[in-house]
Amino acid sequence: MNITPENYFEVAAGLNFSEMPKNIQEGHEYVKELTSGGTDWRDYDEEPEIAETVRLYFLALAALLLDKQPPGVEASAPMRTRKAAAKANKPNGPVRLSQYANTPKPVTPAPVEIIRPELQFIKRFLKLHNTDKERDQVLRFLNALQKAMLEKKIRKTSPYAAQILYIQDTLIKAVNTMPDSGTIVISDDMLKNLQASVGQEDIMPEVQLIKRYIGLHGKTGVHEKAKSLLAAIDKSIERGIITDKSPYYSNIHQIQKNLRRYLAAGSKNVLNIDDAELNGLQGVLDGCNCEMPATTSPIMSSMDFSGVHFETLGFTGKYRDLIGDPSPNFSMMISALPKYGKSTFACEFAGYLAHNHGCVLFVAKEEKFGKTLQDKFLRVKHPRLYIADDLPSTIDGYDFVVLDSVNSLGFSPADLRLLRENNQGKAFIFIFQSTKAGKFRGDNTFQHDVDSVVTLPEPGKVVQMGRYNQGGEMQLWESPLAA
Repeated sequence: MNITPENYFEVAAGLNFSEMPKNIQEGHEYVKELTSGGTDWRDYDEEPEIAETVRLYFLALAALLLDKQPPGVEASAPMRTRKAAAKANKPNGPVRLSQYANTPKPVTPAPVEIIRPELQFIKRFLKLHNTDKERDQVLRFLNALQKAMLEKKIRKTSPYAAQILYIQDTLIKAVNTMPDSGTIVISDDMLKNLQASVGQEDIMPEVQLIKRYIGLHGKTGVHEKAKSLLAAIDKSIERGIITDKSPYYSNIHQIQKNLRRYLAAGSKNVLNIDDAELNGLQGVLDGCNCEMPATTSPIMSSMDFSGVHFETLGFTGKYRDLIGDPSPNFSMMISALPKYGKSTFACEFAGYLAHNHGCVLFVAKEEKFGKTLQDKFLRVKHPRLYIADDLPSTIDGYDFVVLDSVNSLGFSPADLRLLRENNQGKAFIFIFQSTKAGKFRGDNTFQHDVDSVVTLPEPGKVVQMGRYNQGGEMQLWESPLAA
């Protein structure tokens, strides 16, 4: 039997892993975690060591199913490969496991629609084990973890709080000691601890199948994948893994019908999911960080809309009084005459964002690196606040981007709209030069395209008008950086 990434989950759907040897069970769990239930094979495609580990597991499983062992390959190869790698790269001064929680007892994973955030971060951390990573990659991971903690997505009362603290401590140590790149190696005891934690929850089979189905939407050349998915659904129902008691049975039944219709139409057709079905599936996968295909604008009753929760950054203190509580992807423009304090305000605001809300890139195109710029950042410096003298080719990893100034960068309103469209989810702060009359230099379209407009009508006085607060003021010179 030849087991490949293309047919693995079809084969696995018909197997009872609880009756198989422990190393095969571990291998199955490893592949599920690695690929998010078969929906994302990027790590397998991009990391040769991971691909080799999975290949050895596939060989071991195939040998078990054929009731024979392939020459020169041990059934426990996947687990032994990783353990040997860990022993060969012991970290210097590791954080002791005794400081944290004991290893959770193995249990049957609880079926859930969405893996809780703590376990998602633990899974992400496990992927760092014994692999070379750039320091910036580790720092972005640390920033994301700390942001989730600040936003209370991960709480101190979590049963996995101890493991999260271990991960945070390890990442901080790595960032502080790494030069440009390095390797994070998790000790054997902690590796078992974290693996036992991520084994506490598993995505419901129905949700995994729905995610695979959505991944085929609007694509050509997916006839074999659709055939494999339909076979996996049929087997799951036949074996009682999915029953009519499932809250998503109607969704699965509809998917079965659509797949059969698509397969009967021929391999050259595109598999399309209509808007009504997509909206229904959006409800199933709401919050799972799945990329949903675009649909037409939904229609919602005012009663339902009044109960919708929209994420905000959670501003506090003087910046909440000035601006309100904006969404994570807000936009702002700042303008004032020279020496009125617009760059000083922008630097202090950037510092507040870095201290409290995420990773900030300040593009000082107008002032560039120098003593004056250095003085402005002395009071607000932070590991998550970065400075550049021009806009880099990529701004991945930054939550907030400050452009000082739009005029120096030569951007038009269309340029800024494109920048935001290509970097959805990020917040942008645009600084503009002003005319002698005190108006910003540029097309009025700039002002209509942003959520918040900040001006300094006189030196040190900041005035804001915008969506999140109809009007706010603060005195820049008298106010220290908000904590």
